[in-house]
Amino acid sequence: REWMEKAGRGLAGLHSTTGAGAPVRDLRADADELDDYIAPMAQVNPELARSYAAAVELLRASERSDDSGFVASHGAFRTDQFMIQGDDLVMIDLDSFCSSHPERDIGNLLAYLTWKAMRQPQHASFIKSVPKHFLHGYAAVRPSPDERRITLYEAASLLKIAGRRFRSLTVREWPKVPPLITGAHRKLAA
Repeated sequence: REWMEKAGRGLAGLHSTTGAGAPVRDLRADADELDDYIAPMAQVNPELARSYAAAVELLRASERSDDSGFVASHGAFRTDQFMIQGDDLVMIDLDSFCSSHPERDIGNLLAYLTWKAMRQPQHASFIKSVPKHFLHGYAAVRPSPDERRITLYEAASLLKIAGRRFRSLTVREWPKVPPLITGAHRKLAA
């Protein structure tokens, strides 16, 4: 929990700078990327691909054209993007660095925590408690982000995780994909 608060403070520190000159990533760009996952999924499960495509369209319909508030963004923020060095938590793997809404990184983290809980159910109760600690640390450095926008980016990341299962042919994970898509639908309906 302490590490997650530190992670929240660290991400907020990054978000306190601008991503000037970095490529821009927003919900439109994310939705365009998600379209690329439909065909591989349709080859395996056409019905699931239709549900996935419908969720992508809901995401597009929910998106507000608001380019304000962009910050320096990790671009692929999740717990795997940290390394403990001595007593410090160090953010790594900045090859997806971009300029985006701060909620994009947070939504991605929350989606990957959901995915981690699905794959490691023995840790699910702990994982479920992590977001509040992360957000507490974040709020110690920056104002709390827009909850609706976090939800939209979280839905986009759930869809990204689902789509990547079929593109990488990770067959053993295919049964876990429908709950990801259902979760995205629920978030987009909220």
